[in-house]
Amino acid sequence: MNWQNYATGSAALFLVLFATSERFWLAAGITVAILVVGWGTISGQWSKLMTLARPLLARLRQREETVVNDPFVIQYGVDPMTRQSLTEGLPRMEHIGVFTLTGGGKTTLLRALIHELIKANGPDRLKLIISDPKTLDYAFYSRLAHLLCPIARNEDETTAAVALAEREMERRKEIIRPYAEKQPCNSIEDFAKITGVMLPRIVIVLDEMSDVISKQSPLEESLIRIGQLGRAFGIHIIGATQRPTAKNVSGELKANLTAKFVGFMTDNSEYGNVAKVPKAMYTLMQNIPGRWMVVNRKGWHFCQGLRISDRELVKVAQHYSRPNAPVWNGELEAIEARPKLRGSQAEKDSLFGEWLNGFARKPAAEEVMEYWGCSKPTALGYLGRLWRE
Repeated sequence: MNWQNYATGSAALFLVLFATSERFWLAAGITVAILVVGWGTISGQWSKLMTLARPLLARLRQREETVVNDPFVIQYGVDPMTRQSLTEGLPRMEHIGVFTLTGGGKTTLLRALIHELIKANGPDRLKLIISDPKTLDYAFYSRLAHLLCPIARNEDETTAAVALAEREMERRKEIIRPYAEKQPCNSIEDFAKITGVMLPRIVIVLDEMSDVISKQSPLEESLIRIGQLGRAFGIHIIGATQRPTAKNVSGELKANLTAKFVGFMTDNSEYGNVAKVPKAMYTLMQNIPGRWMVVNRKGWHFCQGLRISDRELVKVAQHYSRPNAPVWNGELEAIEARPKLRGSQAEKDSLFGEWLNGFARKPAAEEVMEYWGCSKPTALGYLGRLWRE
């Protein structure tokens, strides 16, 4: 046997398998298996090899395509070493906690996550609650069609906004209960399989959450409850604060933020409060804006967080903007400012057309009537003229 040729052939085989599957250990495993079994020369057994490998590679590609086509799989960054994109499904992450010092990239990451979600999901599939204590960081989203209520600017407004999500969670329980009494059905995914109706996911985004959470406040209690039960009913929390040891953010609430992004900390003991990572790894964390130690149910890894340009953020936000922003009334209940179809017919058509752009499917006449305050014949007329499949 020519060992030099055999080694060269083995190396070539590994490279071909790796290029085909993009899975290092899969390629290495198949190569080693062939060497151990001793299938003569590589070239002579290529057809046998492909017979063995082709079904596995096809399943891998099919799985990846399924993941990529899931609108709630979001890219959150890249591997700092390989520069490969890092993605995960929001339902698998459940709830997300972001912890880093000022300037570490909290708001940049939260904006990127919002951007990825609204880019892939219309207002019929996704609803957002945003708490912005600084009142400026998310102002360009104020007319976003995905908003369940106005952007909250303080603790009272955030409490009212989260209460909306909690009430919706209870409503969904009651909707699903009759089906659960007849067959296994304990989530919006099960409900969708049975009825064909997918309830929109609700994502609660809390920037600087320690600024709006008082100890043992109704807001904290609501967030803990949503953290415990919300995932099954399509409600998720993305909360950010500067330090994992922030006294306002209880250990119970942090424990429910199952996926954690931890940025650079000047005190290594801070990492241990949220990230169950070997202490030796803390010293590898670099003081780079947007560099995260990501911890989830699968383990942990380093990540360079996704950054979206301001221009792209605004472009997507404007695409899904509605004519009027929702407002709060005196009792802190969300009241949507009802728009009016005014002006010439061309101006009315333009206004209605902008609203239609926020829908992935054709809205029902009743939705048009509720939003615009018009009669059913008027609603059907606009839909018939302006909706394009």
